[in-house]
Amino acid sequence: MVQRTPDVPVWPGPPYAPKVLRWYGYFKEAVPESPRETYRVRRVVFHYYLVDDTMDVDEPRQLNSGIDQGILLKRHRIPGPSGCPLAPEDMQIGQSLTVYGRTYLIAAVDGFTRQYLSQRGICLAPDEEIPACPYDAWLAKHNMPGSPMRSSELTNMLSGIRTHSGSMSQFENSGKVLRFFCVWDDRRALFGDRRPYRLHYFLEDGSCEILETREANSGREPFPVFLRRGPLPKNEQPVRSRDKPGPDDCVKPQDLRIGTTLTVYGRSFLIHDCDAFTQKWLQENLGFSAEELVPLNVREPLPKPASRQLPVHNGFGSLEDSAQNCISLVPRPPRKDFYKLMNQDHIVLRFACRLVEAPGCTLSESDRKRVFVLSCFLADDSLAVFEPVVKNSGIIGGKYIERRQVLWPGSERVIKDTDLYVGAVLPILKRSFQLLDADEFTYQYMENNRHSYPVADADYALKILAAAIKTGPGVDTFKHRLAGLQRSESGYASASQIESLVRETAPSLNRHQALAILRQLQMSNARHVPVEALAAALQL
Repeated sequence: MVQRTPDVPVWPGPPYAPKVLRWYGYFKEAVPESPRETYRVRRVVFHYYLVDDTMDVDEPRQLNSGIDQGILLKRHRIPGPSGCPLAPEDMQIGQSLTVYGRTYLIAAVDGFTRQYLSQRGICLAPDEEIPACPYDAWLAKHNMPGSPMRSSELTNMLSGIRTHSGSMSQFENSGKVLRFFCVWDDRRALFGDRRPYRLHYFLEDGSCEILETREANSGREPFPVFLRRGPLPKNEQPVRSRDKPGPDDCVKPQDLRIGTTLTVYGRSFLIHDCDAFTQKWLQENLGFSAEELVPLNVREPLPKPASRQLPVHNGFGSLEDSAQNCISLVPRPPRKDFYKLMNQDHIVLRFACRLVEAPGCTLSESDRKRVFVLSCFLADDSLAVFEPVVKNSGIIGGKYIERRQVLWPGSERVIKDTDLYVGAVLPILKRSFQLLDADEFTYQYMENNRHSYPVADADYALKILAAAIKTGPGVDTFKHRLAGLQRSESGYASASQIESLVRETAPSLNRHQALAILRQLQMSNARHVPVEALAAALQL
């Protein structure tokens, strides 16, 4: 046998682990065909374990009782009448408690339980006495009890009394049925749900039936009949009762109102609507107003689908590969955009760029003179940076950044071709690159697809420049400054001077938009711009 060593600590458990609440009660058990007793009082003890909110019901054993006594219900979470597990606040002294078809009456509680519940704001009534058992009284006094009374239905049958007499209303209302729409919300119970139902009231005999409304894709087997046709008592009636309810104890049309909660054998049904025939019949026969027949809106807003939150990328592998490991148990290769792979595989945008200073990154004199070529591959939105070899520079040229997808700092968005333009500053791997120029293919591709690259739209840039001229220096001042840039009688001006004038007049224009205006105005000479063409384009 393994012995516990003294140096091994013992887990004390939660502070409420050894605490058990205890109630005393009883239930009456019918004893048929016995001349000495009609029922027997059986005493029980309820134990409520605070460690896991479980209960058990124990009957103290009696010597030579002839009854299988002891544990009546094993320890578990006992469901109450509403379907929810029983709690200490449900155990009130003097009230009955129905568990699995057996009704117990709680009579007393011990001192610890009363003190524990009072500290938590649950007040209990004074203890009651458990009634004496008739069999114990017979044993003590040898007194014979009287015979039980017969039920009212049996008495009427033996007396020859007709409880129901025929009437012409049965023939007049034959085939007339009132239809009500209701819902039963049972979500408080374990595995409960909110289900729609139809209640039919037959006017010919006053009987009712409840049918379940089948919904598409509800995940439930079709089970249309919830309550078969028959008299529906107003109050809760024991299931095992053999007494048939009278006409005054059953539900009538005036009890079925929109907005009323109808209790059907312990289940609460909310009536929210009825059909056209029912509305007309209630208005003509019972005088219901139109306001009383307005349907209730019982539709609940659909819950928002839970958004999938992926963990932060740890830097190993690509973001798409890491996301596949989080989406499914069996990782699959990430899906590619085959349209871009097939149609844009040969398209590469190239820009000349240089290093610029960024927060936390300073440049040396040699870094300021370095020039790079940034290539953007449209097939997969990847970037590559190449440094041309410069003799006697002391820097080894070649691949500076291998082809890969680059994310914007602090986000999961990839730097794409639409983010590239002349003058833009791109943060790539803790270095900042400023785009200085582009090749002719890049300029033409962006101008031909100006719907995707607004910075290459020269017409849009001219509109911004014209609006800036009118709100800024004015047309005459701009013409005067433009004429000052014109060379003698050639009618041309330097492209760099025109670019400086455009960006100074309209600061909202970036360098790529200014170059787009110059490219539209240049006819054959790339270094000079016709002044009259710029004035005509601006409609000055």
